Amino acid sequence: MPIIRDFKENFLERLDGLNAAQQADFERIKELLGNTPAGAKFIGNQALLAQSTTRPADILKDPAGAAINAASRAVGTAAQIAAILGQVRVNGTGTHFLIDETGLNTYLGKTTAAAEANFRGIINIRRTRKMKGQVGLDEERGFGGSKQGDSINSYGYITDSDEANSILAEDLDLIPFNFKVLKEPREGYTPFDLIPFRSFITDISDTVTGNWSSTSFVGRGEPFYTYTGHTRSINFNLKVAAFSETEVENIYQKINALQSTTAPEYTSAGYMKGVLVKLTIGNYIKNLMGHIPSIAVSISTDYPWETENRTLIVPTVLDIGVNFMPTPNQVPQAAIGGIKSTFVNQA
Repeated sequence: MPIIRDFKENFLERLDGLNAAQQADFERIKELLGNTPAGAKFIGNQALLAQSTTRPADILKDPAGAAINAASRAVGTAAQIAAILGQVRVNGTGTHFLIDETGLNTYLGKTTAAAEANFRGIINIRRTRKMKGQVGLDEERGFGGSKQGDSINSYGYITDSDEANSILAEDLDLIPFNFKVLKEPREGYTPFDLIPFRSFITDISDTVTGNWSSTSFVGRGEPFYTYTGHTRSINFNLKVAAFSETEVENIYQKINALQSTTAPEYTSAGYMKGVLVKLTIGNYIKNLMGHIPSIAVSISTDYPWETENRTLIVPTVLDIGVNFMPTPNQVPQAAIGGIKSTFVNQA
């Protein structure tokens, strides 16, 4: 379903509520099926699919039975069409193209809306004097678009803590999403490197586990359990995409830095140690300390590759799966007797 960005304040009023929108969908689909060549072709295809279940040999063996079956399938086709219309009435089709004040039967008078919806999946509404002073989310947050740069992708891997704090103060995205790679503490302060990404997160799973050990005693059939500890594991998947050629180098710099957090860091004495990271995903996970045991990168064959820059021939879209194991700043405790829970929305 395309994303529609509508800056008009009375958009929902013009739909006249959800029921009116669903009724509009029903009438539109009914008109499509009943009074257009495309609708007639669709119904014909459904009927042909139903007929394809009858074999010529069956007609020769039992002509009367075959005729009855054909009539039954015709009724079944009609019932299928009725079911489609019924679902439209209940659920709607999701996207509504309204008649604008200009009288054009397009989305708010934008003649290219249908083409944009089909090929780009996003419909950008052109500005008018009525929209003066209003700022869309894409402009406010610097979302990338076709042949446009993305403001977050303009940042690479930030290794200066002061610069990182300045960038974070800009409130880059609708949902803040970043990794802080912690460095060696000094003078009561822990500097960090910053890896900011656009929050194109497709799913998050947050699993907390209480660990118990069992003990069996002679003469007793049931085991006895002793609490031994608590663990938490956060897994999420995100898409990283470059919207212009200049962003490709930056996103791969950040991906390399993120993957490197699974490798050790070496002290001046030659001993290796793990890398700690602070993760932020909005306020659900806010500056939560932990480590990253694994990162999985997958590349779909549908994704385009950068080919203009012959020194960096790489996919412009990546799917990344991250496993994050928290090391909470506070000891996890049950929220009993007035103790405050420290799992969600806790720095």
